[in-house]
Amino acid sequence: METMKKRSLPESSVFFGEEEMLDMQDVTILWLPGGVTAYVDVDKDGILCIGVSWYSEEGINLVMERDYGTDGKLREVRMKTEIKRRWNQPVPP
Repeated sequence: METMKKRSLPESSVFFGEEEMLDMQDVTILWLPGGVTAYVDVDKDGILCIGVSWYSEEGINLVMERDYGTDGKLREVRMKTEIKRRWNQPVPP
């Protein structure tokens, strides 16, 4: 099961439609310059998820997440690209 996180900068209200925050209690998010977001989450089973995403001005969000089990071993790696912009919209300058 993939954990979906909302990834946006504090000053931006842009979210991807399918994103849903599952559990904010154990999530730590770090907003970095240039549209980069890093986050850490621990689910109810003790699985540690470490993720990094980059949101570009063109509306592209690149995401990489790694899950680690309670034994500290890597369990799963997920990567995806999300596109927010419609193709008929001009590219921002």
